[in-house]
Amino acid sequence: MKKITFLAIMLIITNVLFSQSIKDLDNKNGFKDFKLSDSYSLWEDDLIFLNNIGNDTKLYNYEGNCCEKLFEYDIAKIALIFKENKLVSLRITTRKLQESKDVSGKSTEYYGKDAQSINSSLAFLFGEPTSKRVPENSSAVFYDWESENILLISKYDFLGTFSGDQMEITIGLKSYIFRNIKNGF
Repeated sequence: MKKITFLAIMLIITNVLFSQSIKDLDNKNGFKDFKLSDSYSLWEDDLIFLNNIGNDTKLYNYEGNCCEKLFEYDIAKIALIFKENKLVSLRITTRKLQESKDVSGKSTEYYGKDAQSINSSLAFLFGEPTSKRVPENSSAVFYDWESENILLISKYDFLGTFSGDQMEITIGLKSYIFRNIKNGF
């Protein structure tokens, strides 16, 4: 009985010492070298302008050498949004997690082990998601981590039984994201 009690206490202590919390999302404040509120001039040599998306707000593709992986998964593209020349949001899109049937010879498994692994890794870093959404008439699955200042959205994108799947991770300042939602309605 003493061994069981000791093991239970050690498990609780280990959990407390190594568990992360949503506060770590504010501390991280971005992704790898990208920090929210970075100046446009810090990244301008590696950006390709896509379009204006509002007053003093511009969308760019990042074409530099940073950040080729999200955990162990290849990144297809990174999009950055600057408002008044400050980074307010970034979106990381993985390469296909499961290749299309014509490449792999297999049908796409809905929300397969790779998508689960990415969300498990995010949960390890920032605790359990603050919400999960599955929009009606959609195959997408959203997990949200909302801290005091940052919103992280993990979107699973099922491209079809024969087409594969991918993930999009959006990290943004809540002040920017929520202001845009309110302005759009």
